[in-house]
Amino acid sequence: MTKAEYFPHDMDASDNPKMMIMMTQLGLEAYGIFWILIEYLRKQKEYKAPRLLVDALSRRYGSSREKFEAVITNYSLFEFDDQNFWSPSLTRRMLPLDNKRERMRQLALTRWDDANVMRMHSAGNAQAMQSKSNSKSNSKSNSKEEITLSFLSNVDKRLIEKWEKWVEFRKKLKKPYRTQVGMEGSFKNLMKLSSGDTDKAISIIQQSIDNEWQGLWELKNSVHKRGGNALDDLINDLKDA
Repeated sequence: MTKAEYFPHDMDASDNPKMMIMMTQLGLEAYGIFWILIEYLRKQKEYKAPRLLVDALSRRYGSSREKFEAVITNYSLFEFDDQNFWSPSLTRRMLPLDNKRERMRQLALTRWDDANVMRMHSAGNAQAMQSKSNSKSNSKSNSKEEITLSFLSNVDKRLIEKWEKWVEFRKKLKKPYRTQVGMEGSFKNLMKLSSGDTDKAISIIQQSIDNEWQGLWELKNSVHKRGGNALDDLINDLKDA
């Protein structure tokens, strides 16, 4: 249902001297004609209406053009020119309502603009964060060095296989080699500890795996010979003695 428009209406309008003169001369019908015209003007832009419509209005409400024209022109209740007629009283009474509506419209526009700014700001932040995240991801991807075992090309195959197991073991401990230099340095240290002996190097690796060590250490004789727990081997040595 369409929301009905309204306008302020004095409860004692019929006591207005102009109204009283009009009703004395034209009858009570003129009072109804006045309010029909006011209601019609209320619905028009700028509260003005063409005088050409007076004939159609009079026919619509079962009256005469002459009475409608008389109400408009003879009692200073309306103003008019050759084209239009209007009511200064209606325009004045509608001014506070029109001002209020304009303030509400401006407020709505301001809120809409603020909402758009916030959306743009949020979208910009989201885009910036996504860009930053992508940049970090790319940076991490680019910084992750590819590590190879090509430096073991001249090493005994058995030691290469053992070294591969050691590399995988370090990954399981979440302590992987992160650089090529680091891995090659660790292998050089293994060669130093084993004095270049392949079997000893393999045993050193196995020792670290058995004990879940993160690094490679000098071979313990008890572990190397029996491959068991060092404390148990020490007890056995005492028994043999």
